[in-house]
Amino acid sequence: MNAAPDRQSGHQQHSKNGTSVAAEAYVPERYSVPPWDDEFRFGVLRHEFSGRVNCATRYVFKKAHPVPVEYTHEAEVWQPTARRIDVLLPQGAPDRFLSPATLIKDFIANVGGQLDLLITMKMAINPDRPLHEGFERCRAFARDVMANDHGLATIVILHDPVMLRTRRPRLPHLHVLAPASRLVCGDWRDPSPMGTDDGATEFRKHWMG
Repeated sequence: MNAAPDRQSGHQQHSKNGTSVAAEAYVPERYSVPPWDDEFRFGVLRHEFSGRVNCATRYVFKKAHPVPVEYTHEAEVWQPTARRIDVLLPQGAPDRFLSPATLIKDFIANVGGQLDLLITMKMAINPDRPLHEGFERCRAFARDVMANDHGLATIVILHDPVMLRTRRPRLPHLHVLAPASRLVCGDWRDPSPMGTDDGATEFRKHWMG
């Protein structure tokens, strides 16, 4: 069962035991895949949730640095601790946006006050196969479907739990993060319609297909 999102502040997300818990991103109301589906998760980070303003730059930084380092908003160059990270850009986008820090900071500086900030996805990959295969599959998805088809600048991040040295068993997985506006030749345009139920359905179909 899905929880209906609060369209003003965020969403409710159900845990596996049915308990309602808060989360930073919301699951669209008509999206049928539960948020704990380990194969594919979709959400949207909103500008405001539960009475607080979210920081998209910090959100991306955290995903890029699963082995924690001190967050400094002014840092122009990040040193990611994720296993791999890449940025896929629409045609005509300037090369400077190949830096995740530059990309997200420019987006926030220009349209950071809009309701939806980031389209977020988390994908499972086969732990029995080399990690580069899952990463390249996701990279192709981000390039062909998100950047080329929908004009979304997209950050792909590979998390390898071996690097985290955690006691909790985890599987390698991918995070896909895209500013929720189309990028046209370096200019941020209207909010993308893909940060919706239709986007969730289309992206899941492409990934799972």
